[in-house]
Amino acid sequence: MNTTKEKHSKPCRQLKDWKERINSVIAKLLTSLDAKWDCSPSEKAELLKHQRSKQIIETNKEKHSKPLRQLKDWKAEIKLS
Repeated sequence: MNTTKEKHSKPCRQLKDWKERINSVIAKLLTSLDAKWDCSPSEKAELLKHQRSKQIIETNKEKHSKPLRQLKDWKAEIKLS
């Protein structure tokens, strides 16, 4: 159940901000990759694969971040109440 309070809670806003920042950085990296790297398609594919691996690592860090844990705890408290 998504309440107004939950949608606008500080941990939720922070999480959205982090996602936007990460996506922005990845987009910039991919853009600079196209602009700066004059390489074969296979080399470019390898570099993009590396970027995706970095993105997965960041996503995993985000999933286990303190604000998200707090948000999960808060949701659990609401369900128990």
